[in-house]
Amino acid sequence: MVVWFIKLLELDIQYEPHGPMKTQFMADFLKEFAGNEITTPNCWTLYVDDASNIKGNRARIILKGPDNITLEKALKLNFRASNNQAEYEALVAGLKLEREVRDKRLQCYTDSQLVQGQVANTYHTKETVLLKYYHIAKSLIDNFECFKMYCIPRECNTRSNLLSKLASTKKVGHLKTIIQETLQTPTIDAEEIMTREEDEPN
Repeated sequence: MVVWFIKLLELDIQYEPHGPMKTQFMADFLKEFAGNEITTPNCWTLYVDDASNIKGNRARIILKGPDNITLEKALKLNFRASNNQAEYEALVAGLKLEREVRDKRLQCYTDSQLVQGQVANTYHTKETVLLKYYHIAKSLIDNFECFKMYCIPRECNTRSNLLSKLASTKKVGHLKTIIQETLQTPTIDAEEIMTREEDEPN
């Protein structure tokens, strides 16, 4: 399976895994393929962006790592969400994806000044829904040895802009794949269910 997947990446064919094991599959692939080669001190770079439109809410994550590895994850949100909520969904999904990669250094770029300010604790989080997202994001961020988050203009954070930059710097051996996922309910709802189950006595 891994040999076949590497061949697809070398041909720049987009692999779109389905089912609950897609993220773990990527982690296993990176671990087996990269081995001890991912030892560069450079951080992985995460770009998160919401893309709300008349067709619904979407979020996109681009994770760029050393050794010319690029992962792109597209999220479809099958529930009503504000732009900031969609941005948090993208951030949480990106942090979880990076956690599966098992690297401890990450720099993140977002075009949401509010989300960046809340994560950096320069903005107070008053809205109940965003406060729940904030705590989930912070719990994931606490697992990193080094984490930095920056706010950039929206026009610099679009998918076409980011992918064009990646393409312009693409080198031989550049590995790229796309993961697609649909969320039926907000992440905060799933986390609350898990918390209640853990709190229930045996």
